[in-house]
Amino acid sequence: ELDRWVPPGLARLLCGAGDCVVVAEFSPLAPGPAARKYYAPGIGLFLDVKLATGERIRLTQCNVDARCAAVANLARP
Repeated sequence: ELDRWVPPGLARLLCGAGDCVVVAEFSPLAPGPAARKYYAPGIGLFLDVKLATGERIRLTQCNVDARCAAVANLARP
């Protein structure tokens, strides 16, 4: 599990080896982090969370890695 923002199935699929990178974006003009971005090796950015609102933008399709088909399945309701 990465943190509360990442759906568990997505974390297991993309970060099972513990090799994902999480970046906290911020502005020196505004206190606190503005966003968190999550990157998986071989895929890149898979989740972007705006911390002030909780809005999530997440990867729902890709074609650059064998895990992409499973990403699309996880995105279905």
